[in-house]
Amino acid sequence: MEAQDLVLVVYIDYFDVEETPRRVIAFQGPIKIVPADFIFDLAGLSVVAALLGTAYVGYKIATTSDAKSLVSGKRTESTSSSSSSGVKKQKVNASEIRAEIAAKREVLDDEWIPAGLKKKK
Repeated sequence: MEAQDLVLVVYIDYFDVEETPRRVIAFQGPIKIVPADFIFDLAGLSVVAALLGTAYVGYKIATTSDAKSLVSGKRTESTSSSSSSGVKKQKVNASEIRAEIAAKREVLDDEWIPAGLKKKK
């Protein structure tokens, strides 16, 4: 097999701020395709290994239910009734939450801010 001279055109499709589809040419130029002397070279095998590793990690993420099982390699069966049986649900009024946030804002510790950066009251 001989080397081939080809023209490579790479397009980028995107949406602008107004959600209008756009297409621009990212690269357009001649390239030369040179056949490899040996199919099982180190560069080719490393690309295949990287792709297989990425596919495996994607498969594990898609099939595991929680992140701990991905790290440890062990699947754990979790039931929502056992984890939520000891927790009592409590209804909190939105006005109480707003009042609590406002109270925390009033007692902010701003001693660490340099005096020149503080707003004058």
